[in-house]
Amino acid sequence: MKPSLERQALKEIDNYENSNNKNFTTVKVKELKPLQSNYAETRDTYSEEKRKYTRREGINNEFKEIYFPCSSNENSVLEEAIDLTFNGIESDELETSPEDILEETSQENTFIDETEIEAYIEEKLKSNYESDTAVSIEYARDIFFHMKHLETRLMPDYRHLSSHPFHVLEMRTVVISWIIGIHYEMNLLPETLFLTINIFDRFFSLRNVAISKMKQIGMAALLLASKYEEIHPPSNKEACGLLGEGTVGDLCKAETYILMVLHYELGWPGPMPYLRLLSISDNWDADMRIAVKYFLEVSILDPRFLSQKASQMVATCAYTAYCVLHNGNWSSTLYNLTGYHCVNVAPIMHLLLECLQNPLEHHQCVYAKYSTRISRYISQRIHEWIRINIQLSSPVSYL
Repeated sequence: MKPSLERQALKEIDNYENSNNKNFTTVKVKELKPLQSNYAETRDTYSEEKRKYTRREGINNEFKEIYFPCSSNENSVLEEAIDLTFNGIESDELETSPEDILEETSQENTFIDETEIEAYIEEKLKSNYESDTAVSIEYARDIFFHMKHLETRLMPDYRHLSSHPFHVLEMRTVVISWIIGIHYEMNLLPETLFLTINIFDRFFSLRNVAISKMKQIGMAALLLASKYEEIHPPSNKEACGLLGEGTVGDLCKAETYILMVLHYELGWPGPMPYLRLLSISDNWDADMRIAVKYFLEVSILDPRFLSQKASQMVATCAYTAYCVLHNGNWSSTLYNLTGYHCVNVAPIMHLLLECLQNPLEHHQCVYAKYSTRISRYISQRIHEWIRINIQLSSPVSYL
């Protein structure tokens, strides 16, 4: 959307606000300075339409430079040297510095053509679901291309989110932890959780909200995602009881306001379609599937992952799970389906492993959720592997 059109849309939404929305304040719309020219570079073969969206991603298409939201007074985590020489990962690429990685990717294009990815997906679906008439294999290419388009267009503006004060980002983590607990108690679909966080972050990238209203916005986002994804979504009355404050009418007004700010666009595909496609194509076992879900939920708590696309996060989490559970190298299926090579996700994997080192401080709710028998104690097993192979300064006791 052009800046002028965005200002006009925001002005119309502001006119809609009434006295009940006095806690909502409008973000001053201004022209965002573009990233440095080397960040905005894209391949000549990309259309102008794709150029418009890739400038938001934070990582350019050739991965010559890596941009991560961070304070102007401190270096990004991804600018630090990467040292992943622990046992279990024997890939030569991970033992190189970021400069070597970037030099290698500049010499060799690690991306494959989108038509090759689509053809590979169609072939895999045919081999697994050729006799199932409910799977529309003939539409697989169009669906995959549309998903790739939406996952970029409906990303939150991480540049605005990263500009929030530290206490606001801390409150975001607290609210998301609370949402994860509510989602688990209600036994909702994984798609509902990831769409909830997308709605929550997209709203906060367009509006500044009082801290006292953040839980209400989180619950309203969960209700919207449930009504979009679930067959039997929870009622507003039930949600109001879990929230413990406000009325059903307040939740309805919050839902309406969020929808107007987001222009009723809730079609973000999220990571689950890519996860299921990889699981089918690469014959993942139960441990792999649960581990990837665990890593994905850990990542949504940390605002430093906001600049990553869903498909790239799935590739990162899948590679991490391969290394932890199977001591494996980069799977050809991962490369064929996602278009990412291990050198593209190594810095993000390094950040993810840092987050996994202190589960009780960073993601206690997710750690407890995946330390049960039904989750095959995956969080405990992964932390034990990290404690042995990365040599933490002090062991963390299990919940």
